[in-house]
Amino acid sequence: MSGGRNTVQKELVLQTVSAMHSHPTAEEVHDRIIQSYPSIGKATVYRNLNTLAENGKICRVAMPDGADCYDHRTDGHYHIRCVSCRKVFDAGFPFMPELTERAGREEPGFLLTGHTLLFEGICPDCQRTGGFSGMGEEQETKEKQQSNTKGENTNG
Repeated sequence: MSGGRNTVQKELVLQTVSAMHSHPTAEEVHDRIIQSYPSIGKATVYRNLNTLAENGKICRVAMPDGADCYDHRTDGHYHIRCVSCRKVFDAGFPFMPELTERAGREEPGFLLTGHTLLFEGICPDCQRTGGFSGMGEEQETKEKQQSNTKGENTNG
């Protein structure tokens, strides 16, 4: 494996991310590894995650308002994050490389090299359990307003 020393640690981090299938954060990867290898430090895990992502062995999924996640899938695909439980899922529709090409034509001066796309919503588990607690205040306010408006319309 390329990317300098700590080959054993890098391989361990790669295997852990691949086995988790859950878009784990660096903290979650570290927590999983120390169950079997308690001497591995957080800095080692973080460093190796970054190296593996830079080398294209895993994918870093940037989260705009939280810890980045890591994905064992390196093919082009999109993600969906549940705004309630904060879990990240792979989207089930095809990657569209033409979006980068189109944006490149429509944004003069930029040399675009790719794109990422993160959808947000409420996952099926949270919908079933009614666990919408992670929703932002803005979304909750919007839903309350819609609910109030519906109530006003039915009253007359």
